[in-house]
Amino acid sequence: MNQQKSDEQRLVHAALYIFATLFAFVCFYWQVIYPPCCDADGYLRVAKAYALNGICPNEAEMDGLRLYGYPLFLSLILKLSSLTGLQFNLLLFCIQLSLYFFAVHLLSKVLETSFSSKISNVVSIALLCNFLVYPYLAIALTDGFTVILCVFLAWSFLVAFLSVAPPQNFNKFIYSTILSGFLVGFAVMVRPASIYLFFVAILVGCCFVVCFAKRPILYHLIVSVAFCIGFSLAVAPQLIYNYVYFKAFTFMPVAGLGSTQLDWGTHVLKYLTNLSGGNMQMCYKSPWSLGAQGAGLAWYIHNPWTGVRTIFFHIYGVLDFDYLFPYVYKLNIWYRPLLFIFSQFFIYWGISGYVLATKDLHALSRSKPSLETKMLFLLCGIGLLSFFAGWGAVHAFSGSENRWALPVVAVLLPFAVWCAFVRQHKSSVKWGLRLCFLLYLGIAAKLSLFLGGLKQFCS
Repeated sequence: MNQQKSDEQRLVHAALYIFATLFAFVCFYWQVIYPPCCDADGYLRVAKAYALNGICPNEAEMDGLRLYGYPLFLSLILKLSSLTGLQFNLLLFCIQLSLYFFAVHLLSKVLETSFSSKISNVVSIALLCNFLVYPYLAIALTDGFTVILCVFLAWSFLVAFLSVAPPQNFNKFIYSTILSGFLVGFAVMVRPASIYLFFVAILVGCCFVVCFAKRPILYHLIVSVAFCIGFSLAVAPQLIYNYVYFKAFTFMPVAGLGSTQLDWGTHVLKYLTNLSGGNMQMCYKSPWSLGAQGAGLAWYIHNPWTGVRTIFFHIYGVLDFDYLFPYVYKLNIWYRPLLFIFSQFFIYWGISGYVLATKDLHALSRSKPSLETKMLFLLCGIGLLSFFAGWGAVHAFSGSENRWALPVVAVLLPFAVWCAFVRQHKSSVKWGLRLCFLLYLGIAAKLSLFLGGLKQFCS
């Protein structure tokens, strides 16, 4: 019976991998027909400079804006392309897609080995069915690669925790901790907005201290040093580059993007890159504000009610996908209702699933106390909560773009699949959850129509 069930699960996973691959190739074919521009071109230009001369000064407008991580990755693919004779775009797509599949496989394997096949299946199915990520794996943008790094990071965190549970493997623990630090640092080097992952890692480290409080202080110091070594290895090239060429002792971009983004966010709720004709930049203009005009975060204090509405629509707008592809060649698409339903599905059921999972893990850790249940409860209740809070804090004050939400989609979707198709059937409030979802869809539809009605060419 178990063998038959295992065979069925393998067939389902094989079918999902095939379906995901086919859909990803459709996305790749789309970007061949409609070539990318803007940021994707910028990363590629920097990568070409790196391929010729290593990490060096490149185009003037990119020097203080792009960090080295993603251009370096692209430069390696450029070199591989020249060696093999394969087209760069195809090679980039195949490598990014393979890395994503590999990360999902590793995460599902560690979940199956250490916890249960049910958890493993839910996570792998959700991540493979996340069709929002595939258009970004077919193009030279940091957003899809950031999701890949986040999945690898979740795997390395779990490996690190499980390596110190009986039977203990201290060497594996240290190596996985160094790898976690490197992945956090490299994620920031790929996309600076991922800096919130550093603070997530700090809170995950606090969870580790709570789980293994009886270990000597020296043990925890070694862990901290191991993480810092990995993080430093990732950010050191950018730190050296910024100091040598800009005399700035920082690993973040030296260009002053922060104040510009803050001002932009006070009068733009959301935006997209429009290549369907007319102005390339299309904004969802705020109906309440003309902008902070240099006031920065103080604007939200001086305009509290307007500020709350602005922040709400930044967060809601970035999660409400009205376009599938990063660059929009057609403003009115036939599948917009499907995107709306999918977006609201992972928002509502994902948040509900996260709350229920935290509640279930808390009850389980009290009724059947063990290191694994305590660890999962802390990682879910504190680690993931800090992830949501950190991501929200970074994006709450800037005009949102759908691609920024991809890491959150990757986290919410497994909870959504679990809650909608597994957990709610066992819940005494399942009909309440379903009715609330219908009510939520009605409210969300009004919000989406309101936000879409603000769309206009940026002045």
